[in-house]
Amino acid sequence: MRYAKKRWMGRLFTGAAVLALLAALPASATAGYPDNRLVMIAEPGDADGDYVRYFRDGEELSLDDLTWVDGGRSGKAVLFDGSDQYLTLDYNQLQMQQMTFSAWVNWYGEDTAQTPPESSDADASGDADVSAPEEDLLLTDRVADYGQRLFTFFRNTDESWMTFAMHAKDPSRVNGEGKSLDGAYFGLFKGDGDPLEKEYWQPAGEGESWGIPAGEWHHIAFVTDAQTIKIYIDGRLWYSDILMLSMFELSFAELRLGGNVWDDTPLHALLDNVFTYDFAMSEEQILMLARDADPLEEGAEVPSTTAPYIPTAPSTTATAPGEVSIPQLKPPTAHATVFGLPVWTVAIIGVILGLFVVLTVGFAVYDTITARRGPKGGGRR
Repeated sequence: MRYAKKRWMGRLFTGAAVLALLAALPASATAGYPDNRLVMIAEPGDADGDYVRYFRDGEELSLDDLTWVDGGRSGKAVLFDGSDQYLTLDYNQLQMQQMTFSAWVNWYGEDTAQTPPESSDADASGDADVSAPEEDLLLTDRVADYGQRLFTFFRNTDESWMTFAMHAKDPSRVNGEGKSLDGAYFGLFKGDGDPLEKEYWQPAGEGESWGIPAGEWHHIAFVTDAQTIKIYIDGRLWYSDILMLSMFELSFAELRLGGNVWDDTPLHALLDNVFTYDFAMSEEQILMLARDADPLEEGAEVPSTTAPYIPTAPSTTATAPGEVSIPQLKPPTAHATVFGLPVWTVAIIGVILGLFVVLTVGFAVYDTITARRGPKGGGRR
Protein backbone atom coordinates (compact mmCIF):
# COMPACT_ATOMS: atom_id res chain seq x y z
CA MET A 1 0.00 0.00 0.00
CA ARG A 2 2.73 2.43 0.98
CA TYR A 3 4.71 1.51 -2.15
CA ALA A 4 1.66 2.20 -4.31
CA LYS A 5 1.26 5.63 -2.69
CA LYS A 6 4.89 6.49 -3.30
CA ARG A 7 4.57 5.43 -6.93
CA TRP A 8 1.44 7.58 -7.30
CA MET A 9 3.23 10.55 -5.72
CA GLY A 10 6.18 10.06 -8.09
CA ARG A 11 3.85 10.21 -11.07
CA LEU A 12 2.20 13.32 -9.64
CA PHE A 13 5.57 15.02 -9.22
CA THR A 14 6.61 14.11 -12.77
CA GLY A 15 3.35 15.46 -14.18
CA ALA A 16 3.71 18.68 -12.19
CA ALA A 17 7.27 19.16 -13.46
CA VAL A 18 6.21 18.61 -17.08
CA LEU A 19 3.33 21.08 -16.77
CA ALA A 20 5.62 23.64 -15.16
CA LEU A 21 8.14 23.31 -17.98
CA LEU A 22 5.44 23.61 -20.64
CA ALA A 23 4.07 26.73 -18.98
CA ALA A 24 7.52 28.28 -18.90
CA LEU A 25 8.30 27.75 -22.57
CA PRO A 26 8.37 31.21 -24.25
CA ALA A 27 7.92 30.01 -27.80
CA SER A 28 7.66 26.93 -29.96
CA ALA A 29 9.64 25.57 -32.85
CA THR A 30 7.72 26.59 -35.97
CA ALA A 31 8.49 25.48 -39.52
CA GLY A 32 10.40 28.13 -41.44
CA TYR A 33 12.23 29.70 -38.49
CA PRO A 34 15.57 27.87 -38.21
CA ASP A 35 17.22 31.06 -36.94
CA ASN A 36 14.10 32.55 -35.33
CA ARG A 37 13.45 34.60 -38.48
CA LEU A 38 11.49 34.00 -41.69
CA VAL A 39 12.32 36.22 -44.69
CA MET A 40 9.41 37.56 -46.72
CA ILE A 41 11.25 40.41 -48.50
CA ALA A 42 14.94 41.33 -48.39
CA GLU A 43 16.83 41.13 -51.67
CA PRO A 44 15.92 39.18 -54.85
CA GLY A 45 16.13 35.46 -54.13
CA ASP A 46 16.28 35.85 -50.33
CA ALA A 47 12.63 35.07 -49.54
CA ASP A 48 11.93 31.58 -48.24
CA GLY A 49 10.14 30.07 -51.24
CA ASP A 50 9.03 27.05 -49.22
CA TYR A 51 6.69 29.21 -47.15
CA VAL A 52 6.23 32.62 -48.80
CA ARG A 53 3.70 32.67 -51.65
CA TYR A 54 2.98 35.42 -54.20
CA PHE A 55 -0.42 36.14 -55.75
CA ARG A 56 -1.48 38.62 -58.42
CA ASP A 57 -5.06 39.03 -59.66
CA GLY A 58 -6.03 35.83 -57.85
CA GLU A 59 -3.33 33.70 -59.50
CA GLU A 60 -0.34 32.27 -57.65
CA LEU A 61 2.92 33.23 -59.34
CA SER A 62 6.57 32.55 -58.69
CA LEU A 63 8.47 34.80 -56.32
CA ASP A 64 10.67 35.52 -59.34
CA ASP A 65 7.71 37.45 -60.79
CA LEU A 66 7.86 40.10 -58.08
CA THR A 67 8.76 43.58 -59.34
CA TRP A 68 12.04 44.72 -57.79
CA VAL A 69 13.08 48.37 -57.96
CA ASP A 70 16.07 50.46 -56.95
CA GLY A 71 15.80 52.89 -54.06
CA GLY A 72 14.90 50.43 -51.31
CA ARG A 73 15.59 51.00 -47.66
CA SER A 74 18.71 48.93 -48.29
CA GLY A 75 19.42 47.72 -51.80
CA LYS A 76 16.33 46.88 -53.82
CA ALA A 77 12.68 46.93 -52.75
CA VAL A 78 9.50 45.20 -53.94
CA LEU A 79 6.95 47.40 -55.70
CA PHE A 80 3.28 46.75 -54.98
CA ASP A 81 1.75 48.92 -57.68
CA GLY A 82 -1.83 49.24 -56.43
CA SER A 83 -3.09 46.23 -58.35
CA ASP A 84 -4.41 43.13 -56.60
CA GLN A 85 -1.15 41.53 -55.47
CA TYR A 86 0.13 40.27 -52.16
CA LEU A 87 2.46 37.87 -50.35
CA THR A 88 1.21 35.29 -47.87
CA LEU A 89 2.31 33.04 -45.05
CA ASP A 90 0.05 30.12 -44.25
CA TYR A 91 -1.26 28.54 -41.07
CA ASN A 92 1.79 26.42 -40.19
CA GLN A 93 4.10 29.45 -40.17
CA LEU A 94 1.82 31.26 -37.70
CA GLN A 95 1.63 28.52 -35.07
CA MET A 96 3.66 29.90 -32.18
CA GLN A 97 3.24 31.39 -28.74
CA GLN A 98 4.83 34.75 -29.54
CA MET A 99 5.49 36.65 -32.74
CA THR A 100 7.13 39.76 -34.18
CA PHE A 101 6.36 41.23 -37.61
CA SER A 102 8.73 43.86 -39.00
CA ALA A 103 8.56 45.80 -42.27
CA TRP A 104 9.93 48.89 -43.95
CA VAL A 105 7.29 50.55 -46.12
CA ASN A 106 7.25 53.57 -48.41
CA TRP A 107 3.54 54.18 -48.99
CA TYR A 108 2.38 56.10 -52.05
CA GLY A 109 -1.36 56.30 -51.55
CA GLU A 110 -2.18 56.40 -55.26
CA ASP A 111 -4.33 53.45 -56.33
CA THR A 112 -3.63 53.71 -60.04
CA ALA A 113 -1.50 50.73 -61.00
CA GLN A 114 1.99 51.51 -62.19
CA THR A 115 2.61 49.21 -65.15
CA PRO A 116 5.97 47.40 -64.99
CA PRO A 117 8.23 48.05 -68.00
CA GLU A 118 8.54 45.66 -70.93
CA SER A 119 10.89 42.72 -70.55
CA SER A 120 13.45 44.52 -72.71
CA ASP A 121 13.94 46.96 -69.86
CA ALA A 122 14.92 44.26 -67.40
CA ASP A 123 18.53 43.78 -66.45
CA ALA A 124 20.49 40.56 -66.76
CA SER A 125 19.20 39.29 -63.42
CA GLY A 126 15.60 39.64 -64.55
CA ASP A 127 14.88 42.55 -62.20
CA ALA A 128 12.74 45.22 -63.77
CA ASP A 129 14.33 48.66 -64.00
CA VAL A 130 11.50 50.55 -62.33
CA SER A 131 12.09 53.74 -60.44
CA ALA A 132 9.94 54.99 -57.58
CA PRO A 133 6.79 56.94 -58.57
CA GLU A 134 7.28 60.65 -59.06
CA GLU A 135 6.17 63.17 -56.45
CA ASP A 136 3.06 64.11 -58.44
CA LEU A 137 1.74 60.54 -58.00
CA LEU A 138 1.39 61.02 -54.23
CA LEU A 139 -2.32 61.77 -54.41
CA THR A 140 -3.19 61.19 -50.78
CA ASP A 141 -6.22 63.49 -50.72
CA ARG A 142 -8.55 60.98 -52.40
CA VAL A 143 -10.71 58.98 -50.00
CA ALA A 144 -10.57 55.99 -52.39
CA ASP A 145 -6.86 55.68 -51.71
CA TYR A 146 -7.26 55.33 -47.95
CA GLY A 147 -7.56 52.09 -46.03
CA GLN A 148 -4.74 50.31 -47.84
CA ARG A 149 -3.65 47.56 -45.47
CA LEU A 150 -0.03 46.75 -44.81
CA PHE A 151 -0.84 43.41 -43.20
CA THR A 152 -3.87 41.32 -42.36
CA PHE A 153 -3.94 38.11 -40.34
CA PHE A 154 -7.23 36.25 -40.75
CA ARG A 155 -9.20 33.01 -40.63
CA ASN A 156 -12.27 33.73 -42.73
CA THR A 157 -12.88 37.46 -42.63
CA ASP A 158 -16.08 37.08 -40.61
CA GLU A 159 -14.47 34.86 -37.95
CA SER A 160 -11.08 36.25 -36.88
CA TRP A 161 -8.79 38.92 -38.25
CA MET A 162 -6.13 41.46 -37.29
CA THR A 163 -5.14 44.29 -39.61
CA PHE A 164 -3.10 47.48 -39.87
CA ALA A 165 -3.73 50.26 -42.40
CA MET A 166 -1.28 53.02 -43.20
CA HIS A 167 -4.01 55.64 -43.38
CA ALA A 168 -7.71 54.90 -42.94
CA LYS A 169 -10.30 57.62 -43.41
CA ASP A 170 -13.96 57.42 -42.42
CA PRO A 171 -15.84 60.65 -41.58
CA SER A 172 -18.71 58.57 -40.17
CA ARG A 173 -16.49 57.12 -37.41
CA VAL A 174 -16.70 59.87 -34.80
CA ASN A 175 -15.80 59.91 -31.11
CA GLY A 176 -17.52 61.83 -28.31
CA GLU A 177 -15.62 65.01 -29.19
CA GLY A 178 -16.74 64.95 -32.80
CA LYS A 179 -13.32 63.85 -34.07
CA SER A 180 -13.21 61.22 -36.79
CA LEU A 181 -11.03 58.42 -38.10
CA ASP A 182 -8.31 59.96 -40.26
CA GLY A 183 -4.98 58.21 -39.78
CA ALA A 184 -3.20 54.95 -39.08
CA TYR A 185 -5.58 52.19 -38.01
CA PHE A 186 -5.25 48.89 -36.12
CA GLY A 187 -8.09 46.44 -35.57
CA LEU A 188 -8.50 42.92 -34.17
CA PHE A 189 -11.57 40.70 -34.08
CA LYS A 190 -11.99 37.16 -32.74
CA GLY A 191 -15.52 35.89 -33.11
CA ASP A 192 -15.41 32.28 -31.91
CA GLY A 193 -15.40 31.19 -28.28
CA ASP A 194 -15.27 34.33 -26.15
CA PRO A 195 -15.74 37.16 -28.68
CA LEU A 196 -13.01 39.78 -28.63
CA GLU A 197 -12.76 43.07 -30.48
CA LYS A 198 -10.05 45.72 -30.27
CA GLU A 199 -9.20 48.69 -32.43
CA TYR A 200 -7.10 51.81 -32.18
CA TRP A 201 -6.99 55.05 -34.12
CA GLN A 202 -6.09 58.58 -33.10
CA PRO A 203 -9.19 60.83 -33.38
CA ALA A 204 -8.58 63.71 -35.77
CA GLY A 205 -10.37 67.04 -35.75
CA GLU A 206 -10.98 69.28 -38.74
CA GLY A 207 -7.74 69.87 -40.60
CA GLU A 208 -5.94 67.15 -38.63
CA SER A 209 -4.58 63.85 -39.87
CA TRP A 210 -2.67 61.03 -38.20
CA GLY A 211 -1.72 58.92 -41.21
CA ILE A 212 1.70 57.49 -41.97
CA PRO A 213 3.44 60.08 -44.17
CA ALA A 214 3.41 59.19 -47.86
CA GLY A 215 6.51 59.06 -50.04
CA GLU A 216 8.86 58.26 -47.12
CA TRP A 217 10.35 55.14 -45.61
CA HIS A 218 8.82 54.18 -42.27
CA HIS A 219 9.29 51.14 -40.07
CA ILE A 220 6.22 49.27 -38.81
CA ALA A 221 6.42 46.46 -36.24
CA PHE A 222 3.82 44.27 -34.56
CA VAL A 223 4.67 42.27 -31.41
CA THR A 224 2.65 39.86 -29.28
CA ASP A 225 3.97 37.91 -26.30
CA ALA A 226 0.75 36.05 -25.33
CA GLN A 227 0.08 38.77 -22.74
CA THR A 228 0.09 42.02 -24.70
CA ILE A 229 -0.14 43.25 -28.25
CA LYS A 230 1.95 46.19 -29.45
CA ILE A 231 2.40 48.25 -32.60
CA TYR A 232 5.55 50.32 -33.14
CA ILE A 233 6.02 53.05 -35.73
CA ASP A 234 9.62 54.06 -36.43
CA GLY A 235 10.75 52.41 -33.22
CA ARG A 236 8.26 54.24 -31.02
CA LEU A 237 5.36 52.55 -29.27
CA TRP A 238 2.13 53.57 -31.00
CA TYR A 239 -0.37 51.12 -29.49
CA SER A 240 -0.36 48.64 -26.61
CA ASP A 241 -3.09 46.62 -24.96
CA ILE A 242 -3.57 43.46 -22.94
CA LEU A 243 -4.16 40.35 -25.05
CA MET A 244 -4.00 37.16 -22.99
CA LEU A 245 -3.93 35.01 -26.11
CA SER A 246 -1.04 33.40 -27.95
CA MET A 247 -0.75 33.18 -31.72
CA PHE A 248 -1.80 29.54 -31.27
CA GLU A 249 -5.05 30.64 -29.66
CA LEU A 250 -5.74 33.33 -32.24
CA SER A 251 -5.39 30.51 -34.81
CA PHE A 252 -5.09 32.70 -37.90
CA ALA A 253 -4.96 30.71 -41.13
CA GLU A 254 -3.07 33.29 -43.19
CA LEU A 255 -0.91 36.40 -43.02
CA ARG A 256 -1.46 38.59 -46.08
CA LEU A 257 1.07 41.30 -46.85
CA GLY A 258 -0.54 44.03 -48.98
CA GLY A 259 -3.44 43.07 -51.21
CA ASN A 260 -7.08 43.36 -50.29
CA VAL A 261 -9.14 41.09 -48.08
CA TRP A 262 -12.44 42.98 -47.97
CA ASP A 263 -12.43 44.23 -51.59
CA ASP A 264 -10.76 47.43 -50.46
CA THR A 265 -7.93 49.27 -52.24
CA PRO A 266 -4.78 47.15 -52.59
CA LEU A 267 -1.53 48.46 -51.17
CA HIS A 268 0.50 50.84 -53.35
CA ALA A 269 3.94 51.01 -51.79
CA LEU A 270 7.55 49.94 -51.80
CA LEU A 271 8.35 47.20 -49.28
CA ASP A 272 11.76 46.22 -47.95
CA ASN A 273 13.22 44.03 -45.19
CA VAL A 274 9.96 42.32 -44.26
CA PHE A 275 10.50 39.60 -41.67
CA THR A 276 8.51 37.57 -39.18
CA TYR A 277 10.11 36.21 -35.99
CA ASP A 278 8.97 33.39 -33.71
CA PHE A 279 9.52 35.36 -30.51
CA ALA A 280 8.43 38.68 -29.02
CA MET A 281 11.08 41.36 -29.48
CA SER A 282 11.85 43.86 -26.76
CA GLU A 283 11.48 47.60 -27.31
CA GLU A 284 15.26 47.83 -27.64
CA GLN A 285 15.29 45.19 -30.38
CA ILE A 286 12.49 46.96 -32.25
CA LEU A 287 14.48 50.18 -32.05
CA MET A 288 17.45 48.35 -33.58
CA LEU A 289 15.29 47.31 -36.53
CA ALA A 290 14.00 50.86 -36.91
CA ARG A 291 17.62 52.05 -37.08
CA ASP A 292 18.64 49.43 -39.64
CA ALA A 293 20.47 47.15 -37.19
CA ASP A 294 20.00 43.39 -36.91
CA PRO A 295 19.00 42.46 -33.34
CA LEU A 296 19.90 38.80 -34.00
CA GLU A 297 23.56 39.58 -34.59
CA GLU A 298 25.86 38.78 -31.70
CA GLY A 299 26.60 41.89 -29.65
CA ALA A 300 24.01 43.98 -31.52
CA GLU A 301 23.36 47.43 -30.05
CA VAL A 302 21.03 50.30 -30.85
CA PRO A 303 22.85 52.62 -33.27
CA SER A 304 23.15 56.19 -32.05
CA THR A 305 21.13 58.57 -34.16
CA THR A 306 19.05 61.69 -33.90
CA ALA A 307 15.48 60.64 -33.19
CA PRO A 308 12.88 62.12 -35.57
CA TYR A 309 10.62 64.78 -34.16
CA ILE A 310 7.21 63.33 -33.31
CA PRO A 311 4.76 65.80 -31.74
CA THR A 312 2.60 64.90 -28.76
CA ALA A 313 -0.42 66.82 -30.07
CA PRO A 314 -1.84 67.12 -33.59
CA SER A 315 -1.41 70.20 -35.68
CA THR A 316 -4.45 72.47 -35.86
CA THR A 317 -3.79 73.28 -39.48
CA ALA A 318 -4.26 71.11 -42.52
CA THR A 319 -1.18 69.21 -43.57
CA ALA A 320 -0.02 68.58 -47.09
CA PRO A 321 0.53 65.05 -48.41
CA GLY A 322 3.79 63.67 -47.06
CA GLU A 323 3.71 65.95 -44.02
CA VAL A 324 1.28 64.03 -41.83
CA SER A 325 2.37 63.62 -38.22
CA ILE A 326 2.39 60.43 -36.16
CA PRO A 327 1.22 60.77 -32.55
CA GLN A 328 3.47 59.78 -29.69
CA LEU A 329 1.60 57.95 -26.96
CA LYS A 330 2.57 57.63 -23.34
CA PRO A 331 4.43 54.35 -22.75
CA PRO A 332 2.15 51.66 -21.33
CA THR A 333 2.52 50.38 -17.82
CA ALA A 334 5.28 47.79 -17.78
CA HIS A 335 4.15 44.23 -17.17
CA ALA A 336 6.00 42.65 -14.29
CA THR A 337 8.11 39.53 -14.66
CA VAL A 338 9.64 37.14 -12.14
CA PHE A 339 12.99 35.57 -13.04
CA GLY A 340 12.36 36.74 -16.59
CA LEU A 341 9.06 34.84 -16.82
CA PRO A 342 5.58 36.40 -17.10
CA VAL A 343 3.73 36.69 -13.80
CA TRP A 344 0.91 34.42 -15.00
CA THR A 345 3.43 31.70 -15.91
CA VAL A 346 5.02 31.89 -12.47
CA ALA A 347 1.52 31.78 -10.91
CA ILE A 348 0.67 28.56 -12.78
CA ILE A 349 3.95 26.97 -11.71
CA GLY A 350 3.29 28.09 -8.12
CA VAL A 351 -0.19 26.58 -8.08
CA ILE A 352 1.10 23.25 -9.44
CA LEU A 353 3.97 23.09 -6.95
CA GLY A 354 1.69 24.23 -4.12
CA LEU A 355 -0.73 21.42 -4.91
CA PHE A 356 2.16 18.96 -4.88
CA VAL A 357 3.35 20.21 -1.48
CA VAL A 358 -0.16 19.98 0.01
CA LEU A 359 -0.61 16.42 -1.25
CA THR A 360 2.86 15.43 -0.06
CA VAL A 361 2.21 16.77 3.43
CA GLY A 362 -1.21 15.15 3.46
CA PHE A 363 0.17 11.74 2.60
CA ALA A 364 2.96 12.15 5.20
CA VAL A 365 0.41 12.92 7.93
CA TYR A 366 -1.70 9.99 6.83
CA ASP A 367 1.29 7.65 6.98
CA THR A 368 2.21 8.92 10.48
CA ILE A 369 -1.30 8.37 11.83
CA THR A 370 -1.49 4.91 10.25
CA ALA A 371 1.89 3.94 11.73
CA ARG A 372 0.82 5.00 15.23
CA ARG A 373 -2.34 2.93 15.05
CA GLY A 374 -0.36 -0.12 14.08
CA PRO A 375 -1.55 -2.94 11.82
CA LYS A 376 -5.14 -4.11 12.01
CA GLY A 377 -5.67 -6.97 14.46
CA GLY A 378 -2.31 -6.18 16.01
CA GLY A 379 -3.36 -6.45 19.72
CA ARG A 380 -1.14 -7.90 22.48
CA ARG A 381 -0.07 -11.45 22.21
